[in-house]
Amino acid sequence: MGAGYLQTGYYAGFFLAAALNYTIGVHFGWRAMFLTGAVPVVVAILILTRVKETEKWQQAEVVEGTARVNPCAKSSARATGVAPGWRARW
Repeated sequence: MGAGYLQTGYYAGFFLAAALNYTIGVHFGWRAMFLTGAVPVVVAILILTRVKETEKWQQAEVVEGTARVNPCAKSSARATGVAPGWRARW
């Protein structure tokens, strides 16, 4: 499903870039088009600073040293991606 979203996003971004070039690029040039690439960065920073973690997630968060453990993982194999018997070999 994620790959489908990624592929769909490619084409949506392509058409969005074409529309922006048709409107902004024609009137203001390539430098303005280059600056429009900063818009997603600004939006990501705003989301990062404004969206708060839920209390449930903060209470369930466990810190072991510097690595954080995913509280949603039901087993340690899921949390690390490696079964306990194989960890010594890594």
